[in-house]
Amino acid sequence: MAKFEKIVFAGHSAAFIHAADMVIGIDPWLEGNPSCPSNLKQPERLDLMILTHGHSDHAADAVQLARKHECTVAATFELAGILAREGVPQEQLVFMNKGGTVTIKGIDVNLTNAFHS
Repeated sequence: MAKFEKIVFAGHSAAFIHAADMVIGIDPWLEGNPSCPSNLKQPERLDLMILTHGHSDHAADAVQLARKHECTVAATFELAGILAREGVPQEQLVFMNKGGTVTIKGIDVNLTNAFHS
């Protein structure tokens, strides 16, 4: 089990979880995010990206970040399919459904239902 060292809020929907051996990005919308500090817009490392849904203010930077960092991306089945069509290599994608749990690099990822417009 990974030991989390710190969580960094990157504005609006974006957060980075730092563990001893990895960096996890949750909804890393960075470039167009007016509340993201400039020093967080180009992360040096990203090992796992978890996307909650496909709205642009959550996932707009996903393709660019996934390709740059060659990180694993966990997303709903439909969103993972879109990312594949946009150029994220299939082997980086983890296709999930709400209510499902997968273990990625020792981290349990569970997608729960969210009530969102």
